Amino acid sequence: MAGSTTSLTLSVVDRPSTKHGVTQLRNEGYVPGVLYGFKTEPVAVAAQIQDLEKTWKRAGKTQLVALELNGATHSVLIRELQRSPRTGKFQHVDFFAINPKHKLTAEVPVVLHGESPAVTVTKVGQLLQLLTAIKVECLPSDLPPHLTADITGLTEVDMSVTVGDIAAPKGVTILHTPLEDIVVRIVPHRVQAATQEEQAGEAGESASESGSEGTEG
Repeated sequence: MAGSTTSLTLSVVDRPSTKHGVTQLRNEGYVPGVLYGFKTEPVAVAAQIQDLEKTWKRAGKTQLVALELNGATHSVLIRELQRSPRTGKFQHVDFFAINPKHKLTAEVPVVLHGESPAVTVTKVGQLLQLLTAIKVECLPSDLPPHLTADITGLTEVDMSVTVGDIAAPKGVTILHTPLEDIVVRIVPHRVQAATQEEQAGEAGESASESGSEGTEG
């Protein structure tokens, strides 16, 4: 699996840090943010929302981005992206300037590969993915866009893929423990439905709490 390369470019501008200035920026189609990290004092910045959306779709939190500000280019990761719990629109973004020679830790998405015979052939159960991301450590240039969980060997109910079953790309160390934690398993149809209902209820409660807390600019 190929590592990250700084092939994505995003331009940002300086921004005011006052509440009124942030509100005006959002009304003009900008997302306020901050740039910080390696050899970089924290700087208040803003990105055009359309440009940020395009970059986010391709980069997520695991692909390096060449961030252009005032004629200088910073190699960064999008460390945090806040959305409004009410509208889903971007509210604030954190850009973390990396040190290319130092290892970093990141949560990397887990992608399922192939088809499970228990789902597509015998149809005795359904997939239940319990881990959608796994923490890893590596140099920025080795940071993979995702890790792969092979589900082609899952032929019966209760069979699973654990963290230890996932092969890390060269230069990447999986930090998640224990390795016996289940990433994805085959469950009976009724268990899948009950779990989804439970997760939906928890998501609703979380969104309600986030909405009551508000978001800082």
